[in-house]
Parts: sequence; structure tokens; C-alpha cells
Amino acid sequence: MDRLQNFMAGRNGADHFFRFQAAAALVLYLIGLFAHVRILNLLAWVLLAWALFRALSKNLAARSRENALYLARREQVLRWFSLQKCRWRDRKTHCYFSCPKCGKTLRVPKNQGRIVVTCAACGWQFERRT
Repeated sequence: MDRLQNFMAGRNGADHFFRFQAAAALVLYLIGLFAHVRILNLLAWVLLAWALFRALSKNLAARSRENALYLARREQVLRWFSLQKCRWRDRKTHCYFSCPKCGKTLRVPKNQGRIVVTCAACGWQFERRT
């Protein structure tokens, strides 16, 4: 155990991006295995090799930037899915608009006719029909 700890000292290790890459490689490999598509198996092995390279890398600054970029993108995707869930839940009672100035998503009640919507983020006012 001490040999493994000494070997991994100063290396990146298994961060969030490594776990995503390893899971994606496993999924690709299984799809390729059951669908008999060799290119997916090859792609899975390449992805796994890249993930292992990242985990064993001593360039911590570059791996940290890659992981931060992955986490930021993941957060964007999760936020988008959360918004879609709220839009579906509120589809009968509320409308969703984007602010023309800042792009923030705003929720307003339905069946109010033409209303002036004020963006909470930037204060921009615009008229919409609900």
C-alpha cells in the first residue's frame, strides 16, 4: 500500500472528470460489445487511456483547469435540465421568457394579457403577452 501511495504522490488522481471519462468509456465499451461495433470498443479504450493519462499526470495545473472546465459545463447542463423540469411542472400556470438585455430566464403567470415584465437581474422592462 505504501508503494502505491508513494507512486501516486504528486499526481492528479481520480477527479470528477476522470470518473466521467471512465464511466463513458465503460458505457461505450458495453454498447460496442453488445452491438458488435468495433469502433466503439476502440473509442472506449482510447477514452480510458486518456483518463488514465490524466489520473497519472504530474501536471496538476493543467489537469485542474480541465476538471474545472468539466465541472462548469456539467453545471450548465444540470441547470438546463432543472429549468426544463420547472417549465414542465409549471406549464399550466406560468410562462417563461428570456430578458432581451441580459438573457436571464423569467417566470410570469399565465393568462394575464399584455403585461410589462421587469427583469430582476438587470431591471430592464419589456412588454409580453401571457
